[in-house]
Amino acid sequence: MALKIPTRVAANCRQMPSGAAWLDRLPQILRSAERRWSLRVGIPFDNDEVSCAWVAPAALADGTEAVLKIGMPHMEAE
Repeated sequence: MALKIPTRVAANCRQMPSGAAWLDRLPQILRSAERRWSLRVGIPFDNDEVSCAWVAPAALADGTEAVLKIGMPHMEAE
C-alpha cells in the first residue's frame, strides 16, 4: 500500500529539491519510527494546518494514544 501524503505537504515539498528527496525517503523514515517506538500509525491528518510535516495519530504498544510528527527539513526547523 502506498503511503498517503497530505496534499499541502506534497505541494510544499515539491517546491525544493531537498523537500522532494525527503518525500522519497519518508516511507523508510516512517517504518524506522514505527519499529523504534513500537507504533501503530494511522492515516495522516490532511487539512489546512498540515503543510510541512507528515502528522498522524498513533498508538504505542501498550495502547497509549500518541501523535507522530515527521517534519520536512527546512530552514525554520534547523
